Amino acid sequence: MSPPVDSAEHSLELHLPYIHHLLRTLYPTRAPAAYPRLVPMMVGSTSPATEAAFGALLAPYLADDTNAFVVSSDFCHWGLRFGYTYYVPGAPVPAPALPISYPKLPVPAASSTTTTTTRGTATGAAEARAAIDAVSGGGAFKARSRMLGGGAGVPLIHESISAL
Repeated sequence: MSPPVDSAEHSLELHLPYIHHLLRTLYPTRAPAAYPRLVPMMVGSTSPATEAAFGALLAPYLADDTNAFVVSSDFCHWGLRFGYTYYVPGAPVPAPALPISYPKLPVPAASSTTTTTTRGTATGAAEARAAIDAVSGGGAFKARSRMLGGGAGVPLIHESISAL
């Protein structure tokens, strides 16, 4: 990234509280100073050659089970300007102005007794709330098999929002 882009970047500030919460959950008896070291890497738009170079550089660390990686898309840059928006079949034209304020966002089971997750399954309000709490609280990370890939259908990389 160029220096001006780097100085305006805010992804790390959004990730660190979540990473700290995860580490506190994984290492409840350790002081924060004893947590594993973090090595932040911010990568902007790259060429295939640059991606291959990063892949070769990181391959030994990715292969080492004692390392953990937090990989995120640029979820911090939301809206039409960045090309990241919800896909809503049959959305009103014109679309609502962004950003949509909190009261306008859907709340699980706010208007009915069921809600539909992003994976298309209908759940009751209690199940939806439990799923959201587990994801937002890092609960899905507690199951070691989910972190390591516990068999067919279990992801190797936990995608917190996609878990719903």
